[in-house]
Amino acid sequence: MTDPSKSSKEHDELMQALELPHALMGGTKAMRDAGTKFLPQEKNESDDDYKAKLDRSFLFGGYERTISILGGEVFDKPVTFQEDTPEGVTNLMDNIDLLNRNVTRFARDFFEWAIINGTGHIFVDVQPLPKDKMGNEEKTTKEQDKKLGRRPYFVHVPAGNLIGFKLDSNKNLTQIRLREIVKEDDGDFQTKDVEQIRVVYPGRWEVWRENDKKEWEIHGSGTTPLKKILLATLFTGKKVSEFTARPPLTGLAELNQHHWVSSSDQNNILHACRVPILFGKLLDADDDGKIIISPNNLIHSQAEDGDLKYVEHAGKAIGDGWKDLDRIEALMSLWGLDLIMNDRSGVITATERALTGAKTGSFLNATAMECQDVLNTAIGFMCEILGEKPKGGAVVNTDFSLALQNFDTNVLITAFKARGIDRGTLITELKRRGVIGENADPVEIAAAIANEGGSFGDIGKSFLTGTGGM
Repeated sequence: MTDPSKSSKEHDELMQALELPHALMGGTKAMRDAGTKFLPQEKNESDDDYKAKLDRSFLFGGYERTISILGGEVFDKPVTFQEDTPEGVTNLMDNIDLLNRNVTRFARDFFEWAIINGTGHIFVDVQPLPKDKMGNEEKTTKEQDKKLGRRPYFVHVPAGNLIGFKLDSNKNLTQIRLREIVKEDDGDFQTKDVEQIRVVYPGRWEVWRENDKKEWEIHGSGTTPLKKILLATLFTGKKVSEFTARPPLTGLAELNQHHWVSSSDQNNILHACRVPILFGKLLDADDDGKIIISPNNLIHSQAEDGDLKYVEHAGKAIGDGWKDLDRIEALMSLWGLDLIMNDRSGVITATERALTGAKTGSFLNATAMECQDVLNTAIGFMCEILGEKPKGGAVVNTDFSLALQNFDTNVLITAFKARGIDRGTLITELKRRGVIGENADPVEIAAAIANEGGSFGDIGKSFLTGTGGM
Protein backbone atom coordinates (compact mmCIF):
# COMPACT_ATOMS: atom_id res chain seq x y z
CA MET A 1 0.00 0.00 0.00
CA THR A 2 1.30 3.47 -0.88
CA ASP A 3 2.08 5.43 2.27
CA PRO A 4 3.57 8.90 1.68
CA SER A 5 3.55 9.57 5.43
CA LYS A 6 6.36 7.11 6.14
CA SER A 7 9.31 9.22 7.24
CA SER A 8 12.94 8.72 6.30
CA LYS A 9 15.60 7.29 8.58
CA GLU A 10 17.31 10.69 8.71
CA HIS A 11 14.07 12.34 9.84
CA ASP A 12 13.46 9.78 12.58
CA GLU A 13 16.99 10.14 13.95
CA LEU A 14 16.60 13.92 13.99
CA MET A 15 13.28 13.77 15.83
CA GLN A 16 14.86 11.62 18.53
CA ALA A 17 17.60 14.25 18.99
CA LEU A 18 14.95 16.99 19.21
CA GLU A 19 12.89 15.45 22.03
CA LEU A 20 14.70 17.38 24.76
CA PRO A 21 14.96 20.78 22.97
CA HIS A 22 11.29 20.67 21.99
CA ALA A 23 10.23 19.73 25.52
CA LEU A 24 12.27 22.64 26.91
CA MET A 25 10.57 24.99 24.45
CA GLY A 26 7.22 23.68 25.69
CA GLY A 27 7.94 24.87 29.23
CA THR A 28 7.06 23.25 32.55
CA LYS A 29 3.99 21.42 31.19
CA ALA A 30 5.91 19.73 28.38
CA MET A 31 8.71 18.67 30.75
CA ARG A 32 6.18 17.26 33.20
CA ASP A 33 4.39 15.45 30.39
CA ALA A 34 7.72 13.83 29.42
CA GLY A 35 7.85 12.29 32.90
CA THR A 36 10.69 9.85 33.52
CA LYS A 37 12.28 10.61 30.16
CA PHE A 38 13.88 13.74 31.64
CA LEU A 39 13.25 13.40 35.41
CA PRO A 40 14.25 10.00 36.80
CA GLN A 41 12.06 8.01 39.15
CA GLU A 42 14.19 6.74 42.00
CA LYS A 43 14.37 3.11 43.03
CA ASN A 44 11.51 2.26 45.42
CA GLU A 45 9.88 5.65 44.72
CA SER A 46 6.16 4.98 44.36
CA ASP A 47 4.19 6.31 41.41
CA ASP A 48 2.23 8.61 43.74
CA ASP A 49 5.41 10.00 45.28
CA TYR A 50 6.92 10.51 41.83
CA LYS A 51 3.82 12.35 40.62
CA ALA A 52 3.96 14.60 43.69
CA LYS A 53 7.62 15.30 42.97
CA LEU A 54 6.83 16.06 39.34
CA ASP A 55 4.03 18.43 40.35
CA ARG A 56 6.47 20.35 42.54
CA SER A 57 8.98 20.72 39.68
CA PHE A 58 9.14 23.98 37.72
CA LEU A 59 11.33 24.63 34.69
CA PHE A 60 13.96 27.37 34.62
CA GLY A 61 13.60 28.48 30.99
CA GLY A 62 17.27 29.16 30.28
CA TYR A 63 17.27 27.33 26.95
CA GLU A 64 14.12 29.03 25.65
CA ARG A 65 15.34 32.45 26.77
CA THR A 66 18.70 31.95 25.04
CA ILE A 67 16.92 31.14 21.78
CA SER A 68 14.78 34.26 22.14
CA ILE A 69 17.83 36.42 22.88
CA LEU A 70 19.68 35.11 19.82
CA GLY A 71 16.68 35.84 17.61
CA GLY A 72 16.24 39.27 19.18
CA GLU A 73 19.88 40.26 18.68
CA VAL A 74 19.50 39.67 14.93
CA PHE A 75 15.92 40.71 14.24
CA ASP A 76 15.19 43.48 16.73
CA LYS A 77 16.32 45.62 13.80
CA PRO A 78 14.07 45.09 10.74
CA VAL A 79 15.24 43.26 7.65
CA THR A 80 16.05 45.83 4.97
CA PHE A 81 16.51 45.56 1.21
CA GLN A 82 19.10 46.70 -1.25
CA GLU A 83 17.94 49.50 -3.54
CA ASP A 84 17.95 47.39 -6.70
CA THR A 85 15.64 44.72 -5.28
CA PRO A 86 12.62 44.44 -7.62
CA GLU A 87 9.66 46.44 -6.35
CA GLY A 88 7.33 43.58 -7.19
CA VAL A 89 9.17 41.51 -4.58
CA THR A 90 9.53 44.14 -1.85
CA ASN A 91 5.79 44.84 -2.11
CA LEU A 92 5.17 41.30 -0.85
CA MET A 93 7.29 41.61 2.28
CA ASP A 94 4.59 43.02 4.59
CA ASN A 95 2.68 39.73 4.28
CA ILE A 96 5.39 37.34 3.20
CA ASP A 97 3.58 34.12 4.20
CA LEU A 98 -0.10 35.03 3.66
CA LEU A 99 -0.46 34.81 7.45
CA ASN A 100 0.06 38.55 7.93
CA ARG A 101 3.64 38.19 9.11
CA ASN A 102 6.14 40.61 7.64
CA VAL A 103 9.53 39.37 6.51
CA THR A 104 11.26 40.34 9.78
CA ARG A 105 8.76 38.47 11.97
CA PHE A 106 8.84 35.47 9.63
CA ALA A 107 12.64 35.46 9.47
CA ARG A 108 12.98 35.59 13.25
CA ASP A 109 10.70 32.59 13.77
CA PHE A 110 12.48 30.74 10.97
CA PHE A 111 15.90 31.62 12.41
CA GLU A 112 15.07 30.61 15.99
CA TRP A 113 13.59 27.25 15.02
CA ALA A 114 16.54 26.54 12.73
CA ILE A 115 18.84 27.01 15.74
CA ILE A 116 16.66 24.70 17.84
CA ASN A 117 16.42 22.02 15.15
CA GLY A 118 19.81 22.28 13.46
CA THR A 119 18.15 23.13 10.15
CA GLY A 120 15.18 25.05 8.80
CA HIS A 121 13.58 25.34 5.38
CA ILE A 122 11.73 27.98 3.38
CA PHE A 123 9.45 26.60 0.68
CA VAL A 124 8.32 29.13 -1.90
CA ASP A 125 4.77 28.40 -3.04
CA VAL A 126 2.00 29.97 -5.12
CA GLN A 127 -1.76 29.53 -4.73
CA PRO A 128 -3.14 26.84 -7.05
CA LEU A 129 -4.31 27.83 -10.51
CA PRO A 130 -8.08 28.09 -11.01
CA LYS A 131 -9.75 25.07 -12.60
CA ASP A 132 -12.45 24.76 -15.23
CA LYS A 133 -15.61 22.69 -14.94
CA MET A 134 -13.68 19.61 -16.02
CA GLY A 135 -11.15 20.05 -13.25
CA ASN A 136 -8.35 21.13 -15.54
CA GLU A 137 -6.05 24.01 -14.62
CA GLU A 138 -6.57 27.29 -16.43
CA LYS A 139 -3.50 29.32 -17.32
CA THR A 140 -3.59 32.91 -16.08
CA THR A 141 -1.99 36.20 -17.05
CA LYS A 142 -0.21 38.58 -14.66
CA GLU A 143 -3.28 40.80 -14.64
CA GLN A 144 -5.53 37.86 -13.79
CA ASP A 145 -3.15 36.72 -11.04
CA LYS A 146 -3.22 40.20 -9.54
CA LYS A 147 -7.01 40.20 -9.61
CA LEU A 148 -7.14 36.73 -8.06
CA GLY A 149 -4.48 37.59 -5.48
CA ARG A 150 -2.22 34.82 -6.78
CA ARG A 151 1.37 35.51 -5.78
CA PRO A 152 4.45 33.73 -4.48
CA TYR A 153 4.81 33.45 -0.71
CA PHE A 154 7.05 31.85 1.90
CA VAL A 155 6.16 28.70 3.82
CA HIS A 156 8.22 27.98 6.93
CA VAL A 157 9.00 24.26 6.97
CA PRO A 158 10.46 23.27 10.37
CA ALA A 159 13.00 20.46 10.19
CA GLY A 160 10.53 17.92 11.57
CA ASN A 161 8.00 18.62 8.81
CA LEU A 162 10.34 17.60 5.98
CA ILE A 163 9.78 13.87 6.32
CA GLY A 164 11.50 12.70 3.14
CA PHE A 165 13.37 13.74 0.01
CA LYS A 166 14.96 12.32 -3.14
CA LEU A 167 18.00 13.54 -5.08
CA ASP A 168 19.29 12.80 -8.56
CA SER A 169 22.90 11.95 -9.38
CA ASN A 170 23.75 15.66 -9.43
CA LYS A 171 22.31 16.20 -5.93
CA ASN A 172 19.33 18.10 -7.31
CA LEU A 173 16.01 17.63 -5.54
CA THR A 174 13.56 15.43 -7.40
CA GLN A 175 11.01 15.04 -4.59
CA ILE A 176 10.22 16.37 -1.13
CA ARG A 177 7.49 15.27 1.26
CA LEU A 178 6.10 17.78 3.75
CA ARG A 179 3.84 16.92 6.67
CA GLU A 180 1.15 19.59 7.07
CA ILE A 181 -1.71 20.21 9.50
CA VAL A 182 -4.56 22.23 8.00
CA LYS A 183 -7.77 23.43 9.62
CA GLU A 184 -11.15 22.62 8.11
CA ASP A 185 -14.70 23.46 9.15
CA ASP A 186 -16.35 20.96 11.47
CA GLY A 187 -19.99 21.93 11.61
CA ASP A 188 -21.22 25.49 11.81
CA PHE A 189 -18.95 26.72 14.59
CA GLN A 190 -16.01 24.36 15.08
CA THR A 191 -12.87 23.52 13.14
CA LYS A 192 -10.73 20.40 13.11
CA ASP A 193 -7.10 19.65 12.32
CA VAL A 194 -6.46 17.48 9.28
CA GLU A 195 -3.08 15.90 8.57
CA GLN A 196 -1.93 15.77 4.99
CA ILE A 197 1.28 15.05 3.10
CA ARG A 198 2.35 17.45 0.37
CA VAL A 199 4.56 15.76 -2.22
CA VAL A 200 6.42 18.20 -4.45
CA TYR A 201 8.17 17.33 -7.71
CA PRO A 202 9.88 19.66 -10.19
CA GLY A 203 6.95 21.43 -11.84
CA ARG A 204 4.09 19.71 -9.99
CA TRP A 205 2.63 18.85 -6.58
CA GLU A 206 0.24 16.38 -4.93
CA VAL A 207 -1.60 16.47 -1.60
CA TRP A 208 -2.31 13.10 0.02
CA ARG A 209 -4.83 12.38 2.78
CA GLU A 210 -6.14 9.29 4.52
CA ASN A 211 -9.63 8.16 3.55
CA ASP A 212 -12.22 6.55 5.82
CA LYS A 213 -10.47 3.20 5.34
CA LYS A 214 -7.18 4.68 6.63
CA GLU A 215 -5.72 4.39 3.15
CA TRP A 216 -3.71 7.22 1.64
CA GLU A 217 -5.00 8.72 -1.58
CA ILE A 218 -4.43 11.86 -3.64
CA HIS A 219 -6.69 14.66 -2.40
CA GLY A 220 -5.48 17.35 -4.81
CA SER A 221 -2.79 18.04 -7.40
CA GLY A 222 -1.53 20.73 -9.71
CA THR A 223 1.46 22.34 -11.37
CA THR A 224 4.08 24.75 -10.06
CA PRO A 225 5.37 27.80 -11.95
CA LEU A 226 8.99 26.59 -12.18
CA LYS A 227 10.43 23.24 -13.18
CA LYS A 228 12.37 22.89 -9.94
CA ILE A 229 11.64 22.45 -6.26
CA LEU A 230 11.76 25.84 -4.55
CA LEU A 231 13.27 24.90 -1.19
CA ALA A 232 15.95 26.95 0.60
CA THR A 233 17.64 25.41 3.65
CA LEU A 234 19.53 26.97 6.57
CA PHE A 235 22.02 24.77 8.44
CA THR A 236 22.89 25.93 11.96
CA GLY A 237 24.52 22.73 13.24
CA LYS A 238 26.96 20.11 12.03
CA LYS A 239 25.54 18.50 8.91
CA VAL A 240 24.42 14.89 9.36
CA SER A 241 22.66 14.29 6.03
CA GLU A 242 21.63 16.32 3.00
CA PHE A 243 18.84 18.00 4.97
CA THR A 244 19.50 17.31 8.65
CA ALA A 245 22.08 18.56 11.14
CA ARG A 246 22.94 18.10 14.80
CA PRO A 247 21.10 20.73 16.89
CA PRO A 248 23.86 23.22 17.80
CA LEU A 249 22.60 23.96 21.31
CA THR A 250 22.40 20.34 22.46
CA GLY A 251 24.89 21.01 25.26
CA LEU A 252 22.83 23.93 26.54
CA ALA A 253 19.67 21.81 26.42
CA GLU A 254 21.39 19.13 28.50
CA LEU A 255 22.49 21.75 31.03
CA ASN A 256 18.87 22.91 31.26
CA GLN A 257 17.77 19.32 31.89
CA HIS A 258 20.44 19.10 34.60
CA HIS A 259 18.91 22.21 36.18
CA TRP A 260 15.41 20.67 35.87
CA VAL A 261 16.52 17.59 37.83
CA SER A 262 18.51 19.56 40.42
CA SER A 263 15.74 22.12 40.98
CA SER A 264 13.22 19.30 41.35
CA ASP A 265 15.42 17.76 44.04
CA GLN A 266 15.73 21.16 45.70
CA ASN A 267 11.98 21.77 45.76
CA ASN A 268 11.35 18.35 47.24
CA ILE A 269 14.05 18.80 49.88
CA LEU A 270 12.48 22.11 50.85
CA HIS A 271 9.07 20.47 51.04
CA ALA A 272 10.40 17.73 53.31
CA CYS A 273 12.25 20.21 55.52
CA ARG A 274 9.25 22.50 55.88
CA VAL A 275 7.04 19.71 57.20
CA PRO A 276 7.68 19.54 60.96
CA ILE A 277 8.58 16.18 62.48
CA LEU A 278 7.23 15.76 66.02
CA PHE A 279 9.39 13.56 68.24
CA GLY A 280 8.03 12.14 71.49
CA LYS A 281 9.57 9.81 74.07
CA LEU A 282 8.03 8.11 77.11
CA LEU A 283 4.77 10.07 76.90
CA ASP A 284 1.68 9.10 78.86
CA ALA A 285 -1.36 7.94 76.89
CA ASP A 286 -4.98 8.55 77.89
CA ASP A 287 -7.44 5.89 79.00
CA ASP A 288 -7.97 4.82 75.37
CA GLY A 289 -4.26 4.35 74.82
CA LYS A 290 -4.00 7.46 72.65
CA ILE A 291 -1.81 10.53 72.77
CA ILE A 292 -3.83 13.47 71.47
CA ILE A 293 -1.86 16.31 69.84
CA SER A 294 -3.99 19.44 70.13
CA PRO A 295 -3.68 23.08 71.24
CA ASN A 296 -6.34 22.40 73.89
CA ASN A 297 -4.86 19.16 75.17
CA LEU A 298 -2.10 18.67 77.72
CA ILE A 299 0.56 16.13 76.83
CA HIS A 300 2.42 14.85 79.86
CA SER A 301 4.98 12.30 80.94
CA GLN A 302 5.83 10.96 84.35
CA ALA A 303 9.15 9.57 83.12
CA GLU A 304 12.28 11.54 83.97
CA ASP A 305 13.55 11.10 80.39
CA GLY A 306 10.22 11.97 78.76
CA ASP A 307 10.48 14.36 75.86
CA LEU A 308 8.39 16.04 73.17
CA LYS A 309 9.90 18.31 70.51
CA TYR A 310 10.03 19.19 66.84
CA VAL A 311 12.99 17.85 64.89
CA GLU A 312 14.35 20.17 62.20
CA HIS A 313 16.67 19.48 59.28
CA ALA A 314 20.19 20.89 59.67
CA GLY A 315 19.88 22.56 56.24
CA LYS A 316 23.34 21.89 54.80
CA ALA A 317 21.92 19.94 51.86
CA ILE A 318 19.61 22.86 51.09
CA GLY A 319 22.52 25.27 50.90
CA ASP A 320 24.48 22.87 48.70
CA GLY A 321 21.45 22.58 46.43
CA TRP A 322 21.22 26.34 45.93
CA LYS A 323 24.93 26.46 45.12
CA ASP A 324 24.49 23.74 42.50
CA LEU A 325 21.60 25.61 40.87
CA ASP A 326 23.62 28.84 40.83
CA ARG A 327 26.52 27.01 39.22
CA ILE A 328 24.35 25.53 36.48
CA GLU A 329 22.68 28.88 35.77
CA ALA A 330 26.09 30.54 35.47
CA LEU A 331 27.24 27.85 33.04
CA MET A 332 24.10 28.31 30.96
CA SER A 333 24.60 32.06 30.93
CA LEU A 334 28.17 31.75 29.72
CA TRP A 335 27.02 29.21 27.13
CA GLY A 336 24.65 31.81 25.71
CA LEU A 337 27.16 34.64 25.87
CA ASP A 338 29.71 32.54 24.02
CA LEU A 339 27.32 32.17 21.07
CA ILE A 340 27.22 35.93 20.60
CA MET A 341 30.74 36.94 21.47
CA ASN A 342 33.71 37.04 19.16
CA ASP A 343 35.79 33.85 19.21
CA ARG A 344 39.05 35.70 18.69
CA SER A 345 41.41 36.07 21.62
CA GLY A 346 43.91 38.80 22.39
CA VAL A 347 43.74 42.56 22.10
CA ILE A 348 41.57 43.98 19.32
CA THR A 349 43.05 47.19 17.96
CA ALA A 350 41.02 50.22 16.99
CA THR A 351 41.86 49.56 13.34
CA GLU A 352 40.63 45.97 13.55
CA ARG A 353 37.45 47.15 15.24
CA ALA A 354 36.80 49.64 12.46
CA LEU A 355 37.41 47.02 9.78
CA THR A 356 35.64 44.02 11.31
CA GLY A 357 33.20 45.44 13.85
CA ALA A 358 34.80 43.06 16.39
CA LYS A 359 32.32 40.38 15.43
CA THR A 360 34.26 38.01 13.18
CA GLY A 361 33.89 34.39 14.17
CA SER A 362 30.88 34.41 16.49
CA PHE A 363 28.28 31.70 16.05
CA LEU A 364 25.50 34.25 15.91
CA ASN A 365 27.21 36.39 13.28
CA ALA A 366 27.93 33.42 11.03
CA THR A 367 24.41 32.04 11.41
CA ALA A 368 22.82 35.44 10.73
CA MET A 369 24.83 35.79 7.52
CA GLU A 370 23.81 32.31 6.41
CA CYS A 371 20.18 33.14 7.20
CA GLN A 372 20.51 36.21 4.98
CA ASP A 373 21.80 33.99 2.16
CA VAL A 374 18.85 31.60 2.57
CA LEU A 375 16.35 34.47 2.56
CA ASN A 376 17.92 35.76 -0.64
CA THR A 377 17.76 32.33 -2.25
CA ALA A 378 14.03 32.24 -1.48
CA ILE A 379 13.62 35.82 -2.72
CA GLY A 380 15.41 34.79 -5.91
CA PHE A 381 12.78 32.08 -6.42
CA MET A 382 10.11 34.76 -6.02
CA CYS A 383 11.79 36.90 -8.66
CA GLU A 384 11.80 34.01 -11.11
CA ILE A 385 8.11 33.33 -10.52
CA LEU A 386 7.28 37.00 -11.10
CA GLY A 387 9.42 37.12 -14.23
CA GLU A 388 11.92 39.49 -12.60
CA LYS A 389 15.69 39.23 -12.82
CA PRO A 390 17.01 38.16 -9.38
CA LYS A 391 19.00 41.07 -7.99
CA GLY A 392 19.36 43.12 -4.84
CA GLY A 393 18.13 41.20 -1.84
CA ALA A 394 17.58 41.27 1.91
CA VAL A 395 20.03 42.62 4.46
CA VAL A 396 19.98 41.09 7.96
CA ASN A 397 21.38 42.88 11.00
CA THR A 398 24.75 41.63 12.27
CA ASP A 399 25.53 44.55 14.61
CA PHE A 400 25.10 42.81 17.95
CA SER A 401 25.32 44.77 21.18
CA LEU A 402 27.12 42.13 23.23
CA ALA A 403 29.56 41.23 20.48
CA LEU A 404 30.60 44.85 20.08
CA GLN A 405 31.11 45.56 23.75
CA ASN A 406 32.93 42.37 24.79
CA PHE A 407 36.39 43.91 24.83
CA ASP A 408 35.22 47.20 26.37
CA THR A 409 33.40 45.36 29.15
CA ASN A 410 36.50 43.47 30.22
CA VAL A 411 38.50 46.71 30.18
CA LEU A 412 35.90 48.40 32.40
CA ILE A 413 35.89 45.50 34.85
CA THR A 414 39.67 45.43 35.02
CA ALA A 415 39.77 49.19 35.57
CA PHE A 416 37.20 49.00 38.36
CA LYS A 417 38.96 46.15 40.15
CA ALA A 418 42.20 48.13 39.91
CA ARG A 419 40.32 51.18 41.32
CA GLY A 420 40.88 53.03 38.07
CA ILE A 421 37.20 54.04 37.90
CA ASP A 422 34.56 54.31 40.60
CA ARG A 423 31.41 52.24 40.95
CA GLY A 424 29.14 54.92 39.50
CA THR A 425 31.19 55.23 36.31
CA LEU A 426 31.31 51.45 35.93
CA ILE A 427 27.55 51.03 36.27
CA THR A 428 26.84 53.93 33.89
CA GLU A 429 29.12 52.49 31.22
CA LEU A 430 27.78 48.94 31.58
CA LYS A 431 24.23 50.25 31.22
CA ARG A 432 25.21 52.29 28.16
CA ARG A 433 26.59 49.15 26.53
CA GLY A 434 23.45 47.16 27.37
CA VAL A 435 25.29 44.67 29.62
CA ILE A 436 23.00 45.40 32.57
CA GLY A 437 19.49 46.79 32.70
CA GLU A 438 18.44 50.22 33.90
CA ASN A 439 17.01 48.75 37.11
CA ALA A 440 20.08 46.71 38.04
CA ASP A 441 21.28 47.15 41.63
CA PRO A 442 24.66 48.93 41.39
CA VAL A 443 25.81 47.62 44.77
CA GLU A 444 25.08 44.00 43.84
CA ILE A 445 26.72 44.34 40.41
CA ALA A 446 29.84 45.98 41.81
CA ALA A 447 30.10 43.38 44.57
CA ALA A 448 29.79 40.54 42.05
CA ILE A 449 32.54 42.03 39.89
CA ALA A 450 34.80 42.63 42.88
CA ASN A 451 34.62 38.97 43.94
CA GLU A 452 37.77 37.28 42.76
CA GLY A 453 37.30 34.69 40.02
CA GLY A 454 33.65 35.45 39.37
CA SER A 455 33.51 38.79 37.66
CA PHE A 456 32.26 38.11 34.16
CA GLY A 457 30.35 34.93 35.01
CA ASP A 458 28.26 36.78 37.58
CA ILE A 459 27.49 39.56 35.11
CA GLY A 460 26.71 36.89 32.55
CA LYS A 461 23.90 35.52 34.71
CA SER A 462 21.94 38.62 33.73
CA PHE A 463 21.85 37.10 30.24
CA LEU A 464 19.27 34.54 31.40
CA THR A 465 17.74 35.97 34.56
CA GLY A 466 16.47 39.11 32.88
CA THR A 467 18.47 41.65 34.88
CA GLY A 468 20.58 42.50 31.85
CA GLY A 469 19.79 44.80 29.00
CA MET A 470 18.88 41.99 26.63
